[in-house]
Amino acid sequence: MNKATMIDSKRVSKIQQESQKKYYPNSAIEPLKKVTPITPQRFRIEDKIEQPTLYLFEAKAGQKIELCSEGDTITVGLFSPSGERLSQLMIHQPQPHPWRGCLSESGLYRILVYPNQISSRFMIKIRLSDV
Repeated sequence: MNKATMIDSKRVSKIQQESQKKYYPNSAIEPLKKVTPITPQRFRIEDKIEQPTLYLFEAKAGQKIELCSEGDTITVGLFSPSGERLSQLMIHQPQPHPWRGCLSESGLYRILVYPNQISSRFMIKIRLSDV
C-alpha cells in the first residue's frame, strides 16, 4: 500500500486547517480526497467537485514533478510539506503541455483544486521522477 493512502486522520485535519487559514480563509475546503497511486511515482486524481478540495501525496526532495489535466477548467495550487505555495495554475482544456517543477522538500505535498464552474469534473495526472 502506498504511503499516500496511509495518512493518519489527525495529521490530515491539521493540514486542512492550516491550508484553509493561510491560503483560503473565506472558503470552505472539503475533506481530504484520496490520491490514487498507479505506481510508486505516478498518481491520479479523478473527481467531480463543487467546492475547493484538498489532495495529498508523498514525495522526496529533489524529485521532478509533472502535472497534467483533462476535463473541465480548474485552478490548481501546489504546496510543499512546509506550506510554501509552489504554483498556482489555472488549467484550461485542452492542456497542450504539462506543468513541470522540482520538489525541494520530502514529505506530504498538497494539491488544492478549485472548480471554475458550479461543479467541475477533471483528472489530474502526477508523475514523479528521480533526478
